[in-house]
Amino acid sequence: MSTINSDERDERRLAERQARKDLIRDVVENTLKSFSEDQMNLHAESARWSIAYRIADNLCAELEPTIADMEEEIDSLWFMIDELKASDTSKNKGLGEEINKTIGVHLAKLQMMMNQKGDA
Repeated sequence: MSTINSDERDERRLAERQARKDLIRDVVENTLKSFSEDQMNLHAESARWSIAYRIADNLCAELEPTIADMEEEIDSLWFMIDELKASDTSKNKGLGEEINKTIGVHLAKLQMMMNQKGDA
């Protein structure tokens, strides 16, 4: 059980979301500053493309560690799901065998009762 209540979890998510927005804003701002020092003509398509490319490149570089952590977490969750499925399958097989055995016993008893009824 988690000791974090719903309000704390929501606050943490909002803080994380805001941190990601701040990171993106900082990367964009710093990239634009570096281009403004060169005093590029932003009316030129090549200049706009160059800025967009650099912003995307810088964002990817900044977000790479976060993405790697999330991918590891996802892999870990998939592993746990696979393990749970494997353990549930083995439990269900044993349970299914037990249920089938019990049903067989009950059917045999019913058959005996029906046979005895016919003899009487």
